[in-house]
Amino acid sequence: MNATASICRLVRSRGFRKLAARSKCTEQFNLIEMLETTVTENAFSRVVAFLFDSHREHQLGKKALLQWSDLAGLPSALHRIAERSSIQSVAETQWTTPDGRFLDILVRLVDAKGKERGAIGIENKVWAGEQENQVGHYQGALGRRFPRIPKALAYLTPDGRWPATADPKEDRCPAVVARYDTLIELFEALVEDKSVPEDLRRLMTSLQNYIRKIIIMPEKETQAAKKLVRELYQNPSNRDAMRLIAEHLPCVKHLTESIEPAIEKRMKAKFPKTKSEWMYHPQKSENPVELKWIPSELSERTKTFWINFMLFCNRRNPEIGSAYQFVVAAWCGKNTQARRKAMSLKLRNESGTLQRNLNGDWVPLWVGEGYKLRDLGDKDTKGLEKLLLNGILETYPKLRRKVFASFPARK
Repeated sequence: MNATASICRLVRSRGFRKLAARSKCTEQFNLIEMLETTVTENAFSRVVAFLFDSHREHQLGKKALLQWSDLAGLPSALHRIAERSSIQSVAETQWTTPDGRFLDILVRLVDAKGKERGAIGIENKVWAGEQENQVGHYQGALGRRFPRIPKALAYLTPDGRWPATADPKEDRCPAVVARYDTLIELFEALVEDKSVPEDLRRLMTSLQNYIRKIIIMPEKETQAAKKLVRELYQNPSNRDAMRLIAEHLPCVKHLTESIEPAIEKRMKAKFPKTKSEWMYHPQKSENPVELKWIPSELSERTKTFWINFMLFCNRRNPEIGSAYQFVVAAWCGKNTQARRKAMSLKLRNESGTLQRNLNGDWVPLWVGEGYKLRDLGDKDTKGLEKLLLNGILETYPKLRRKVFASFPARK
């Protein structure tokens, strides 16, 4: 049986029809996925931080934090410290590590004199995946920030999965897995507690219902879909077709196999001495949100920041219908002096506006046109190649002159 016939047989099979029907049942959820991803993690982080901060006006003191730390299985040393009557909890969201990453929640346990006695980091993952070395990075950052007190990093997810990027050797700040079920149990306990204000109990009821219906139920749908796929794969006649589909599933990364050499060829003809490298973010993603061409001759002069000519998408997982935009931006990290120098290189820009701001480590220097994905095939290869090449040709000569004039070569 040839490849085409094998795939047609798979599509006609009863198991595949069941899988397709299940996909239709979750179609509404998928349509609002971007909105939920944008809003939910931040919203839940703010609510959790509010409940876990004993100074806030919820009349709970440390009750919510103590109950959750027990449910989540945090280290006993931290729980004992939190139980002390002299200890207060202070919670904040978006705690910034020295390298400019953002931990969702940090809870500090402080005594009456304001001295820190314990620290609890919480990384809240609803649907987003882990970034490169993310959890291990947070463990190390907490270990360095709080070197002499008990601490832990709780990885909070709907399914209670172990963080792939955790560092098991980081004894100073162990990673702890926590399910969203622990929040449901906490909210239920608070709802049943008559000493909790009525308006707060209503909020807890709404939150636990939301978690069940919007977050945990889709996870169960995912598990059911995985089961159907396994059943399809158990049939030997389906395996070749499924492997073929998996190997040739259209994705942005496949397009770059043609885009990279085309850009390199044109730039070599235009600027024969220019060397460059390519970077993608996320690095291992099949559908990266950033495709970056980085000329080394600019970085060799600027030293403290790196100028990237990139295609940038504001969707977490670009797909047909998603749009990429050409952006020139300087990566400066948290270096204030580097930011000032980079901002002096901004070009006059009349082509467009950035649809979604880059994070604070970047300084946009020029914003160009956009291109919407159509087929993840030949059309998109040509479209993205044209967008990137035109953007580079329009901006690179101007920026090159400004960099060479502002940053003389070092002998």
